[in-house]
Amino acid sequence: MPGQLNVEDLGARTPGRAVTPTEDIIEVFFVVGKDGGIALRVEDSVVPGLHTVEIPSALQGSLGHFANAAGKLLFCVLPNPRESILTPLDDGEFGFFNKHIQLLPANSLEDLQRAIKGNAFGREFWRTLAIVMFVLMVLEIALTRWIAIRRKLGEEGRVLFDEALQPSTSFRDSVAKMMGSGAIVDEGEAP
Repeated sequence: MPGQLNVEDLGARTPGRAVTPTEDIIEVFFVVGKDGGIALRVEDSVVPGLHTVEIPSALQGSLGHFANAAGKLLFCVLPNPRESILTPLDDGEFGFFNKHIQLLPANSLEDLQRAIKGNAFGREFWRTLAIVMFVLMVLEIALTRWIAIRRKLGEEGRVLFDEALQPSTSFRDSVAKMMGSGAIVDEGEAP
């Protein structure tokens, strides 16, 4: 396959199918560049291992000599060695992650096994919730008792309005006319 292809130089796509090491079938594209180079483009995520590709009939002349005895093109995906690094996090990395979530470090193999099995618990805050609920319940009981005592004593809350909030004399006259009495009723007098 001559030369290195730039993304801008990619030409028409020829669809194909590849079989992954896990026997899944994924769609691939053979792309012929302007300089005649052929590239295999895989847009799905691929697993590391040996993949086989069916060569389209239009490209048999160009790629046939690369095929195996079954007429398939083989390519290998190498694993990323950085994916499997299991070094412990340092204090700076813990600080970064703890800004967003709280991490509980596994200090021993037993802690790690418990976390993997799902038996490790995070920070317990049920006690805080229980205390808050208890305080709210005591406040509710106290408020209810206070209201009940006020009712037994016969005290009623009296609302006194300011003179500025009283209706005007013309409004009271029109209400009195509508009621049919024609007399103006003062707030201090009983009708």
